[in-house]
Amino acid sequence: MTSNYKNILHNIGILGYNEFEPVLFANAALHHNIFIRSAHGVGKSTIAELIGKALGGTYVYFDCAKANTLALLGIPDQKAMENGGLKFHADNSNIFDKDVVVLDELPRAKKEMQNLYLEIL
Repeated sequence: MTSNYKNILHNIGILGYNEFEPVLFANAALHHNIFIRSAHGVGKSTIAELIGKALGGTYVYFDCAKANTLALLGIPDQKAMENGGLKFHADNSNIFDKDVVVLDELPRAKKEMQNLYLEIL
């Protein structure tokens, strides 16, 4: 990466991740998924939110231990269902058209939701 991209994390308030900065922003620029795994309370969700905002993107947070299908995907489009399709109405609280989707507490997700999260990932 060029020097223009160095210290972006520091400039948006994220300290201690300088060695991961090129990987984070390269994956974000390529629209690849980024999986951050670490101990509780180290700022994973905050990092995702700040990166999404720094890139000018939209951000939505889900606590997988509490979220349900309606919250995650939105309300099904009845006309699409009548025609044999499956489509959901997009709004500010679901995953559609979001640049950053944080799925927090994934290991604690309800059993019936785990396959859905796998499909999203």
